Amino acid sequence: MGEVAEGRQVHNDRISAPNGDQRHVFVGFAHALYDASQRLLTLAEQAREHTREIAEREAGLIEQARALVEAQRELRMRSDEVERSLRELRDLTTRAEGAEARIAEAAEREAALNAVAHDVLARLAPRVG
Repeated sequence: MGEVAEGRQVHNDRISAPNGDQRHVFVGFAHALYDASQRLLTLAEQAREHTREIAEREAGLIEQARALVEAQRELRMRSDEVERSLRELRDLTTRAEGAEARIAEAAEREAALNAVAHDVLARLAPRVG
């Protein structure tokens, strides 16, 4: 019926104390109680330190998550901007292809008109001179 604290066995009943020396039993119990309270204080301090460290880590993780969310938002905005630019580029490419086709048609008509003009000039030239 006792507890061992740093090599001392503490009994908390009257039968264990020889010659009714309750004072020694009380002193031993007080020492054991003090030792236990010191261990509890140490554990409480360690728990506070661990809690502080965990809170710091959590704050760091929250900040990293916020930075990640901001980076993702920026990435979405830039992705949308790239998509708009691609649509505009496709539109411009389609317009350019249409313009090239019209230019080619105009060049063909010009060549045909030049050929007609040369034929007309060739026919008119012997008469003029």
